[in-house]
Amino acid sequence: MTIPDDIKQPILRNFHIHTVTPGWNYDGCGPNEKDRQLLVEYDVVVDELNRLEPRYRDIIVDLCHKMETGMADFAHKAATTGSIYLEEVADYDLYCHSVAGLVGEGLLRMFSASGKGASWVGDQLELSNSMGLLLQRTNIIRGYREDTNEQRYFQWPREIWGKYGFKEMKEIYEPENAQWVQKNMVLDAMRHSVNSLDYLRFLKNQTVFNFCAIPATMAIATLELCFMNPTMFQRNIKIRNAAAALVSIFLLATSV
Repeated sequence: MTIPDDIKQPILRNFHIHTVTPGWNYDGCGPNEKDRQLLVEYDVVVDELNRLEPRYRDIIVDLCHKMETGMADFAHKAATTGSIYLEEVADYDLYCHSVAGLVGEGLLRMFSASGKGASWVGDQLELSNSMGLLLQRTNIIRGYREDTNEQRYFQWPREIWGKYGFKEMKEIYEPENAQWVQKNMVLDAMRHSVNSLDYLRFLKNQTVFNFCAIPATMAIATLELCFMNPTMFQRNIKIRNAAAALVSIFLLATSV
């Protein structure tokens, strides 16, 4: 990001206010930032959000408040300490919670608010967090090659890869020990699979179930593809389109 930390921090930490403030947008980011156009035209997002019923809008604003705090903390640490790494698995958990676990929470709360899920479903925070962590971890593992090419080294925790003798994350793909790091990352992700399946078990609306089950199934299939697969360190890998289509067809044809 091209936004200095002293400017970024107050914007991030007040984003739940900006996101419902009519006319708010931001054009201070660099011309090559991927999210520049969204921020320049963010007033359109504000207008749409303010059109939602309060029962939905309040959930989005609350989750925005929680997420902005986590992201601001990580951004500030990187800017002030010069460290771009997550040191421990606990830091990795917190990062994934901030960017994805909260999304899982928001979805369950939305399902409850809409009547498409039982009223108590929105309170299953441990399960919703696990679903988000499973999906986010899968993306982080599968995206190793792209992340290292773009010098995004911070997402794999040093606690896992450091014990195999690596000093920098970009070294992981070189020696044979890389596959043992990869194995540990996949197994760490899979510890969230049982809770994720329980998350799905509580979804009784077929459309809602499909919406959540398809990415969860694809995530587990992707982890199987990545497990002890050296190709992952050389290029991006993903489930074949035909396999993805079969998963979708199976879930769409199966009643909850």
